[in-house]
Amino acid sequence: MSIKTKEPGISSSSLSKFLHLLSREFGVDYSGYSPSFVARRLQGLLNALRLDSLEIFICYIRQRPETLAEIQRELSINYTEMFRNPGFFYSMRKKVFPFLATYPTLKIWHAGCSTGEEVFSLAILLQEVGLLDRTKIYATDKDTSVLDKAASAIFDTSRMQEYTANYYSSGGNAEFSNYYSSGYGQLKFQESIRRKVSFQQHDLISDDPINKFNLILCRNVMIYFSPDLQNKVVGSLCSSLSNLGYLGLGATETLSFNKHRHEFAAIDKSERIYRKVSLSEWRNCKN
Repeated sequence: MSIKTKEPGISSSSLSKFLHLLSREFGVDYSGYSPSFVARRLQGLLNALRLDSLEIFICYIRQRPETLAEIQRELSINYTEMFRNPGFFYSMRKKVFPFLATYPTLKIWHAGCSTGEEVFSLAILLQEVGLLDRTKIYATDKDTSVLDKAASAIFDTSRMQEYTANYYSSGGNAEFSNYYSSGYGQLKFQESIRRKVSFQQHDLISDDPINKFNLILCRNVMIYFSPDLQNKVVGSLCSSLSNLGYLGLGATETLSFNKHRHEFAAIDKSERIYRKVSLSEWRNCKN
């Protein structure tokens, strides 16, 4: 079956053939991604490399296998910011943290953590409500280059005015500058924030689920996945949640059309925060 794409420079048939060859020859599978997203990103690479077609691109990759890393970076969604969508973090603080506080220990998984800004955002808020000491945060991404940056906990100060505003909109109640030291245009988060975070490589699509978590954040990762791949990933996340565990998605993501939607209850639908339902609740939804 051919893939439909609206990208003017790349036909559906050439994209299908390219993705098939990419998977068969190099073991890199992007068949589950939105075709228009993949075509748009690949067209950008073709333009940058001054190549005329995907057919020529395949020959180029065969001669220069290191190009695969560039393709993987181009097809990764690594935009992030501190306290991205502050309403989400405010809702977490008010509607989720009080329930998490009833557990003696907490495990949190941030899947697709990118360069770590949102991971440290969560850690800061957990510290402010007294939960960080009993929490272990596992932050994962398939891209090792962004994990290296995240693990360094070093960021540019150019966006700190924006990040500080986001922090207060998220319900922050201290001086944001207390959480980092700065100099020479860079900042580094304090050890008290970093010590509870472990960064690891993990591919949501191909790797086995990780068990069992009280809270999973998977925000703005599935935006460009096909519906079938979204079903697969949400199913994996569901199996990785403990009973009555929480799931947080990105602002434009929803479970409304996912085949696993009955396995979750909306805690804050507008902020895309869900709770895994109990077995009895799930049965009632199915009946």
